[in-house]
Amino acid sequence: MHLASTGLLADLAEGVGTGSAHGGAFESFSLKADAARALLAKARLPMRARDCGQSRVHLVIAGVGDQGEAILFSALTAAIAAGLRPPKVTLIDQCAKDVRKRLGALRPRLFDGSIPKDARPRFAFVNLDIAAVSFDLDESILGIDLGDDPPTAWVFCSGRDEVDLAAGRRLELAMHQRCRRPAPIFIRRWSARMPEELAGGNADPLRLTNFFGDIAHTVKNAEVLNEKAFLLPKVLHDAYRGGATAAGSPIDIDQFRQSWNGLPENVREANRSTARHIGQKLIDLGFLWRGMDSGGIPTLSAETAGACNALIDAAGEDGSKLIPAAPCQAPASDIVLRTEHNRWLVDRAIAGWMAGPRDDRGIPRRDNRRRLHDNIRSFDELDAETRARYARPLAAAIRMLERSEINLDAQRRETGEIRLCSADVLEVHSQDTDFVGVSELIIRVGETCNIVAEPVRGKLRALVADWAYQSAACRLLVLLEGPVEFAPIDDDDDKNSLTTVEVLRELMELLASGIVYDLARLYR
Repeated sequence: MHLASTGLLADLAEGVGTGSAHGGAFESFSLKADAARALLAKARLPMRARDCGQSRVHLVIAGVGDQGEAILFSALTAAIAAGLRPPKVTLIDQCAKDVRKRLGALRPRLFDGSIPKDARPRFAFVNLDIAAVSFDLDESILGIDLGDDPPTAWVFCSGRDEVDLAAGRRLELAMHQRCRRPAPIFIRRWSARMPEELAGGNADPLRLTNFFGDIAHTVKNAEVLNEKAFLLPKVLHDAYRGGATAAGSPIDIDQFRQSWNGLPENVREANRSTARHIGQKLIDLGFLWRGMDSGGIPTLSAETAGACNALIDAAGEDGSKLIPAAPCQAPASDIVLRTEHNRWLVDRAIAGWMAGPRDDRGIPRRDNRRRLHDNIRSFDELDAETRARYARPLAAAIRMLERSEINLDAQRRETGEIRLCSADVLEVHSQDTDFVGVSELIIRVGETCNIVAEPVRGKLRALVADWAYQSAACRLLVLLEGPVEFAPIDDDDDKNSLTTVEVLRELMELLASGIVYDLARLYR
């Protein structure tokens, strides 16, 4: 059953009794919640933050109705990743004070300090009507844009499609004019019939504006219809039940030990939330795969699954061991354990849990009925057994994802780099110039490189084509060190040259299906 209100969906999940809140007769879902998850899968905010050298994800959401709330609550956990500080979310609304009161009433644990400081997200509320704001002059927008935490992405979802589109276009213009820092812009549109000249296309290699929420696409990819998304939470729950039974905990957790069909809906949702973060865990462990921007979780070969499990075992036994090719080269304990604990803390806060009162030994007590949990505290305060327990769900997920026969496996994150220094200077930085085994190819475009001469263009095309043909190829990342413009070519000697924009468009056409194309602007 589809529910238009994400708030009602959350309320129904709190139904009393076991099984579904509806007596197990049917499953509820929300297209707005599915659209939010699809947006975050496409945006891959932690990756974008790392590409731009940001210390945390900073998401700006303009319009905080049902759709904005769905994006907010999904983003708070999706933006948690190894090596990044807790996310920041700026919420823009013409009734920002009312939004703050409403969110504080619905999700008080997000704002009352229940989340330990080292995992606590930051929030900012800005009172603005995006239909009447100047993105290059408004002081509130300037305050969002400046500082140590620039926006990782902007989202417009006020519920007024024409207002969202107009505001997004004005913001994009301000970015192109160097009045605002460049960052991806996502605009919600339910209709698939928007003219192509307005919607833009995937053929634009420098696009800033993207669209999400198309009904046909959202329904087709709804989580309720995804087999892996349906089965994985059950696998994680079974792993938890086995661990809880083995631990022999005297605490009353019967409602959490039951089989899947007997679980309350809110407990099922907690398992789904854990499952949704498995893809980010694989990225944090140093793996990439084709189709990452669709939100799908890869199938793993026995070799890859074994490598993942070895890293998980290392995380439980030796916190000093580094993960090979991980984005932040953090200790394994940080990647697998600390990150999952911080995600769990935020997820529990959204569900209304807080730390229990401490007993005579100073240890918080647990009370499921009052939603008091003994583990709602900093990761550093947990005992070794509790820390290691976070590796169990990931190990269970990896066992489920392992297949004996697959065509395309998840790949270790091995990078190669091509530097387009000027119109006629190209440098290759890789141990192997054929990029064998390279899963992520980086093209760094120099600050003043607006034209590419024919010899350089031909060599670049050949390099990218050879790389894209290999099975290891997963992601092409273009890093712009300066703004790239459509520079006119008037010199007869340069009649075979192309603008950098045209060259990037050619490279996009060389990519095999599923290879992700990303672009990051490193200039301000």
